[in-house]
Amino acid sequence: MTMQVTAHGIEAEMAEADWAADDAPDAIRARRNILFGYWAGERMGLSGAALTRYARQMHLADYIVKGDQDLIVKIQQDFQALNLMISQDDAVRLLRSLHQQALRESGCTD
Repeated sequence: MTMQVTAHGIEAEMAEADWAADDAPDAIRARRNILFGYWAGERMGLSGAALTRYARQMHLADYIVKGDQDLIVKIQQDFQALNLMISQDDAVRLLRSLHQQALRESGCTD
């Protein structure tokens, strides 16, 4: 499973996002969630505006319950609908990896 997510439209997405200021801790989580959405959406065959919409939906799904379980449930349900699969362990590892990527891309150290 490739963990690195390419930039796609994330810079534009983050720049226009009024819900996560660049220096706020929430900006790292928002970036991670959007990267997670891009990663999942690509595997689901999405591209262009549909991929960007899905990435944003993934970020918004993170506000359903505290923690990451809402994101894991969403990706598993979305994948299952397309006969794809991701285990909970793989989803957690991916989220951790993308969190580190979000930190690097934002210039934060932790």
